[in-house]
Amino acid sequence: MRHHGEALRKAGGRPQSPADDAIREYAVKLARAPQSIEAGDVDALRAAGLGDRQILETNLVVSYFCFVNRIAHGLGVELETYWK
Repeated sequence: MRHHGEALRKAGGRPQSPADDAIREYAVKLARAPQSIEAGDVDALRAAGLGDRQILETNLVVSYFCFVNRIAHGLGVELETYWK
């Protein structure tokens, strides 16, 4: 996950809204401690203006990248030089 954040920083990405902040907080929590996600975490996304579809898409994207990262780490795949 760290290299994805680095890519965002290199691209000049910055949270632009309360929704961006809520998504970032949810994504970090889901990636680092998925067992700790509670209904309140989803409620925070709703309160930031996300609808059910956007919440689902956020969950799917974060979960997918976690899955892919676990595969890469489990196989000892090295990051490409661009992302280092």
